[in-house]
Amino acid sequence: MNVDRKYGISIEAMIYFLTEGREFIGNFKGNFAWGKRKQFERLVSLLKTYLDQIVPYFISGNFEKYKADLMLAQKKYNDVSFERYVAK
Repeated sequence: MNVDRKYGISIEAMIYFLTEGREFIGNFKGNFAWGKRKQFERLVSLLKTYLDQIVPYFISGNFEKYKADLMLAQKKYNDVSFERYVAK
């Protein structure tokens, strides 16, 4: 994509956006260095499930159209993630 790299949304936050907050996929649990394969398997599984819903937001200039909503979704996801972390 030919967009400014400061704008991005994680797969987890994208799913949160697509499901209107009903589906919260938490952060990867485990050691990133030792668990790379498990992390990639987790991401592949999420993409298999949600790819058809995600792709339309990133083709034909749609990202620019939805950028504000997607950035807000990332912020909301981060806020919920932080709240859950603090609550533990």
